[in-house]
Amino acid sequence: MSTPPAAFEATSSDGVSVKDIPQGAATSALLAASPLVEGITGRYFEDAQEAEAFVEGLRRGVADYALDPADAARLWELSQHLLDGGALPTR
Repeated sequence: MSTPPAAFEATSSDGVSVKDIPQGAATSALLAASPLVEGITGRYFEDAQEAEAFVEGLRRGVADYALDPADAARLWELSQHLLDGGALPTR
C-alpha cells in the first residue's frame, strides 16, 4: 500500500458509518504493518487516518482527555502496578 485509504465517509448525522470486514480491519492493518506509519506512536487513528478532534454530538474523533499526558502517565503506572501483581487501588 503506497497511501492509506481515503476516509470511510460517515453517512449518518451522528458520524457513524457501517463498514464491511476489510474496511473494519483497515485501520488495525495499517497501524500494524504499514511503513507509512512507522515510528508514529501515541496518536489516535480511525478510518485509516489520524483522528480529528471530538465534536459534541458526533460519535467519532478523539477527546481531549484521551490525549492528556498526565492521564496517560497515571494509566501507565496503574497498568505496570497491576502487571506486577498489585491490587486495584481503592477509592
